[in-house]
Amino acid sequence: MTQWPRLSRRALIGGACALPFARPALANSTLQYYSDYVSFVGHDDEGSVYFALDTNRGRDGDEYQADHFVAAYADGEGFLELHGHGRFENRARRLEEVPSSYYYRFDGSPGSGLTVTSPINAIEVSIDPLERTLLIEPGNGYFWVGGAAARMMYGGRTLQGRVIYEALFFDHWNRFARSYDDMWKNFNGLYLRTDTDRDFYMHSQESPSMSQRVGRLAGLATWGTAAPVSSIDFQISQTEKPAKGDFLWPVAWIVDFEHGGERYRLNASAVAKDPLWNWDTGGFMMATVKGEIRSLDRNLRMSVNGWGELLI
Repeated sequence: MTQWPRLSRRALIGGACALPFARPALANSTLQYYSDYVSFVGHDDEGSVYFALDTNRGRDGDEYQADHFVAAYADGEGFLELHGHGRFENRARRLEEVPSSYYYRFDGSPGSGLTVTSPINAIEVSIDPLERTLLIEPGNGYFWVGGAAARMMYGGRTLQGRVIYEALFFDHWNRFARSYDDMWKNFNGLYLRTDTDRDFYMHSQESPSMSQRVGRLAGLATWGTAAPVSSIDFQISQTEKPAKGDFLWPVAWIVDFEHGGERYRLNASAVAKDPLWNWDTGGFMMATVKGEIRSLDRNLRMSVNGWGELLI
């Protein structure tokens, strides 16, 4: 099987690393682009396992494209080297439904329940039905995020946990076939599971063009009533200088927000860090994140852990 270079999920979505055949975007072109992202964190008696799988696909006339981005981490093992990252042939020409590849098979749907199976990686993730809790519709597509209970089979282990699921569709846009400027800038994405078995998601990013599509500051929480969070105050509380490059990695965050009529604060820090890309003035990192959410109005505290996704 052909393996393409390991590229960052967001850099690929934004066309920042456009393939050699990519052409400048055309205002009147007929293009389509879809992406479905599974972010899992769960645990058993041996510890936590984190798994992230993004499946992107595009159409340019009669040409169809697809790729996977995959990342995983297990307590006691570190970041895992899984098979299947990169481009694959979208022979079924599936766009709205997630196409299967040699490495990952998708059965079901987000709304009815979805199972992701990878025999070569000894992984199976079963996800309960999802609802579109956070939904942004800019007029030429959609961006939605939801959370659900999930179970992961990995190397003989059974992990109970949660999935935060992120899906998007852009019409007249396809980073496989066109190049785009100013798509992702200072993206900080947090995909977290609480110790009460609920979810917190949020992102902050500074790209004007992508802010119109997915929001500059957006998030959700699923304890109490699942709903988007509001009145977000996002701060990077700690940074680190990379081994190479003229920029700073965000490695800790303070996020104040409102949910269910209460004000909350998240304090979170990156723990295990995998800087996948560095292009001197910025980079891409996947990191495991741990922290705490507490209510500012009453004595409610929840520990959290999950993924941090950084494109700087």
